[in-house]
Amino acid sequence: MRKLRQGMDALCKTARLVCSVLRLQQNRQSVDLSRDIRHRRDICFSQALTSLVSALMVKFWANEPGKQHLQPYLLVAGHQQFHPTVEWDENVR
Repeated sequence: MRKLRQGMDALCKTARLVCSVLRLQQNRQSVDLSRDIRHRRDICFSQALTSLVSALMVKFWANEPGKQHLQPYLLVAGHQQFHPTVEWDENVR
């Protein structure tokens, strides 16, 4: 396991070095364009994430919470790990 980790670290260093060398070889217009594209991508991702979180908050707050309400969200891959922590006591209202 240790050799695998060292190999991956060396590979990452090599990849960073190659990217740096290639970036230095680019002309100024290409560098500016790629920076603008990355910035725009980050803004779009941030806006999409904000919209998703806002929509989910509205959906959760607009409806009375219950196990049937959360079931579709718990079935989504990636949220399965939270299933044991989400417990609804039907007697408490």
